[in-house]
Amino acid sequence: MGIGRVTAISYAAEGAKVVVADINEKAGNDVVEEIAKKGGEAIFIKVNIANAAEQESLVKETVKHFGGLHIACNNAAISAPSFPVIEYPLDVWDTVLSINL
Repeated sequence: MGIGRVTAISYAAEGAKVVVADINEKAGNDVVEEIAKKGGEAIFIKVNIANAAEQESLVKETVKHFGGLHIACNNAAISAPSFPVIEYPLDVWDTVLSINL
């Protein structure tokens, strides 16, 4: 969605083979479909980018499908709810950092 969608479509328009990776299957598959309609090549891989094992699987599946990985646009991010610093829940902090970093 947003920046990732536009970036994927732009890369495909320039001839890149694109892997759309997201936790949201519908949104990801919609982008793949849009790329295909414009003559590009793309696949969707469902991934929770906050999970290191799923990140590794994503790269392996990309290499397996396309024969290599030559560029990555890592733009996943979430907004964090506002809390006073002293009350910030550790689990929320960990989630935001695991995705945004």
